[in-house]
Amino acid sequence: MAKVGILTLYHKNYNYGGILQAYALQKTIEKEGHECSQICYERDYNNCNKWQDSKKKSLGEIVGKVNDKISQKVDNALNKKKHALINEKIALRNKMFDKFIDSINHTDVFKRENIAETNELFDTFVVGSDQVWNFTFTDESYLLDFAAADKKKIAYAASFGKSKLSNKENELVKNLASSFKHISVREQAGVNILAENGFNNIDLVLDPTLLLERNDWEQVAAMPDIDGQYIFSYMLGNNPKQRQRIMKLGKQLGLKVVTFPMVAYGDNDTDFGDIQVYEAGPAEFVGLIRNAKYVLTDSFHACVFSAIFAKKIGVMLRYKDDSGESMNSRIYSLLNMFGMQDRIIGYDDEIDMNMLDSDIDYVGVHNNISNMRQASLGKLVNYIND
Repeated sequence: MAKVGILTLYHKNYNYGGILQAYALQKTIEKEGHECSQICYERDYNNCNKWQDSKKKSLGEIVGKVNDKISQKVDNALNKKKHALINEKIALRNKMFDKFIDSINHTDVFKRENIAETNELFDTFVVGSDQVWNFTFTDESYLLDFAAADKKKIAYAASFGKSKLSNKENELVKNLASSFKHISVREQAGVNILAENGFNNIDLVLDPTLLLERNDWEQVAAMPDIDGQYIFSYMLGNNPKQRQRIMKLGKQLGLKVVTFPMVAYGDNDTDFGDIQVYEAGPAEFVGLIRNAKYVLTDSFHACVFSAIFAKKIGVMLRYKDDSGESMNSRIYSLLNMFGMQDRIIGYDDEIDMNMLDSDIDYVGVHNNISNMRQASLGKLVNYIND
């Protein structure tokens, strides 16, 4: 029996997909008979995002940023009272998150300066899943540079969150990933990035949420208190036109649009939806997808749970493909795996109701998932036992 420490985006991570994948990986490893804990790692955000190649900003970019800051100050002043009320609601949401997070076995809190002390707790370290190798908001710890030489280092379903790294990021990966015993990634883009850095025979595996079966998630789901059928929309990008199209569709179909407002996007998001759900943790997120008639989302994990529960879904691209910020590769890889590429709605595209209402071959999708689940689980078991 191994003593496994998982390092992922867990500590104070108020992100539905992030916490649900952490829960799923831990449950999966425990089912195999190993001791397992989440490492509560408090990231120092000043230590993140330092591997981006320096780029000289144009005068237009500088002026644009100044104007944005002025506009933001004006908006903040006008909406101060409104946002104070919203922040109270978000605090309730975070309490529900904390309850779910605390139910997962975990360590005390470690920081960059003392994370090496976890060598006393574990003989095996697993980093993953989710965007643990997106170095915009993670650091060297997620390449397990603190782990002692005699410890087993594994990456399971790690994601870079993008298809191209900076020169500095490539050097970081090249220098530190060579000490891993086993490496697997979640997207084909990750396989390509590692191949460019000299790492071959990298395994492509399922996100941990797909290692558990529908019955497992039925036990997690909290059923929503919403009468009648509804469209569930969980949008993480900042595209007002996509939200307008979703609301228009709801009116056309006579269905309420249920949303989780994301305060970071201001009125663009807080005024989005007929039923806005604030008091909802990860269990409620799963339940709302389970009971929806349609799902419209730009979220990776909302796509995953829509597939698990066989929902009619439209997947809205969060970015234009040529955007430097684009993380569309995650969505493309996932839907290719499912055989659901036809569910994509482009960044500027209208919602095609014929597509949205068309039947999805979920027998085929679930067969694909089942086959990949067996293969991915076999690899994870082998990584730990090897």
